[in-house]
Amino acid sequence: MESLNFSFDLFVCHEDDLAPVDIRKCVKENLKFVDLRKDEELMEFVTRNHDRNEIDKQEHDLKNAVRFSYKVFSITKLAKELKGYDYIVWLDADLIFSKRLFGYADLLTFTEGGTMMSYLARNAKFKQYSECGFLIFNMHHKDTLDYMEAMREMYVKDLIYKEKECHDSWIWDCVRKRFEEEKGTENYPIPNDGKYHHSKGNVMMHSELHKFMLHPKGGFKYDIKKMKRFIKKA
Repeated sequence: MESLNFSFDLFVCHEDDLAPVDIRKCVKENLKFVDLRKDEELMEFVTRNHDRNEIDKQEHDLKNAVRFSYKVFSITKLAKELKGYDYIVWLDADLIFSKRLFGYADLLTFTEGGTMMSYLARNAKFKQYSECGFLIFNMHHKDTLDYMEAMREMYVKDLIYKEKECHDSWIWDCVRKRFEEEKGTENYPIPNDGKYHHSKGNVMMHSELHKFMLHPKGGFKYDIKKMKRFIKKA
């Protein structure tokens, strides 16, 4: 968050009280905070599935559905409430930005006309879920709000537990594919050089997004200095 470098309005969604140090890291004129504890459906989901989640997450972190639910409720809440925006862009809080400003013209290079959303797809032959640390939603597309409602419904009705996996990346893909198959919704997989599997799945590193930001994953996850050296080369 300290390295954040773009020209858009920033909405910081949080489920805990923010410490002064957190706020100082994000001081921007276009900054707004969104307290997720005011989302009744989210709080009901968390409370209802607390005991189940405590057991599941011991088996594997990807089964920590409560932890990953905050992103879904954040995006769907903003999509429903915000007016007058062309796009909503999701950024995970641990993204590291380069000194190169990410502006509106840059954003458009990661979209394609007529599509509902842009996402970081992985090579189909590896049968992996997409990378959801960065997502773009076209707020003028006819299916966007329906997609958001369908995503929220997966949690409100506990439908995520009927899927093969219950983390948010899997659920984003699951509902996206349903819209593609049933409604003919077109989406845009952000291109990559196909070499992402050599970096333990860090597909952002092998897309043009790496000129602006990187997501700590794989061998880079705990080596921030290495991440910063990499992004300086962009």
